[in-house]
Amino acid sequence: MEHQKSIAKSNKLNMCNFKNYTKMDYLFFLFLLSKVKRYDEFGNLIANAQVTKITITAQEFAETFSIDISNAYEVLKVSTLSLQSKPIQFRDLFETDTNWTLITESSFYKSGYAEIYFNAKIWHHVANLAEKFTRYKLTSISKLDTLPAIRLFELLIQWKKSGEYIDTLENIKFSLDKESYSEYKIFKRDVLIPAITELNLKNKRLNVQFIEKKESRKVSEIQFIFNPNPKKPKPIVVKPLQPKLDF
Repeated sequence: MEHQKSIAKSNKLNMCNFKNYTKMDYLFFLFLLSKVKRYDEFGNLIANAQVTKITITAQEFAETFSIDISNAYEVLKVSTLSLQSKPIQFRDLFETDTNWTLITESSFYKSGYAEIYFNAKIWHHVANLAEKFTRYKLTSISKLDTLPAIRLFELLIQWKKSGEYIDTLENIKFSLDKESYSEYKIFKRDVLIPAITELNLKNKRLNVQFIEKKESRKVSEIQFIFNPNPKKPKPIVVKPLQPKLDF
């Protein structure tokens, strides 16, 4: 993907469940976000931007995703229709789930381009952002291979000022689209540890660590500690000492 592009979305959208999205679906979603015009020619935030249409050429799509130009138009069409059919699930403080698709309408022109219309209910989560939003460069995720690693990076970077993110286990599984993991030890083995390992290998400045917080002997919350700024000292996690046993 083009590395100079940046992503911005509301924190609420950042913590959604992208149900059944593949990695390609999600990268295409991020590409669409990178094309949203938020600033005018003078660098000022465009207030109340109402235009929800984004135009993408097959040539641009091919260059972005390293696809042969002869197949780019058909792959663009398939990718668009895939997002148009898959819901994004929002969850409010009362744990009410609302499902919206990102794309409500799309048109494909044989001359080699597509017009894509965002759902108006999602549009204000990607445009007109003045506060409570997450922003990062696409270079930050360009080396990541798995969707859970990308999503975990986004959750962490939302809290980059503090270098600490704590949430309930259920909310974390929701945002990673891993609610099907009922047993924590399986979720930890198959999702959490691989995602953190990948982040630390591919983005070494983060130095992600985590602490399990238990309630009635079960893990109920996870606290992530990370270092988004290489100029800051790395965080130190002090592990509790194990009591010595006298035999």
